[in-house]
Amino acid sequence: LAESFRGRLVKELPATKEHMSANGRQTAYRAKSLLVQLAEISVEVAQSVIASDADGNPLLPAWFLVEAARDMPRLVEARR
Repeated sequence: LAESFRGRLVKELPATKEHMSANGRQTAYRAKSLLVQLAEISVEVAQSVIASDADGNPLLPAWFLVEAARDMPRLVEARR
């Protein structure tokens, strides 16, 4: 499940935020929300979604990782 989720994000999120469509913004927001829900079930699995590859290279766009880290507290609070 985590690998499938990560694969979809890799495929659907643009490398840079500047070229993101409205649909891309919606996908990014939904992905962050789903990460919060996944972390409630298993932090380890949620971490595997955003983890780097075996060589230490990030799989997800840097802008998404920064936004996810920034938005997590707000998204967690919204779920309470």
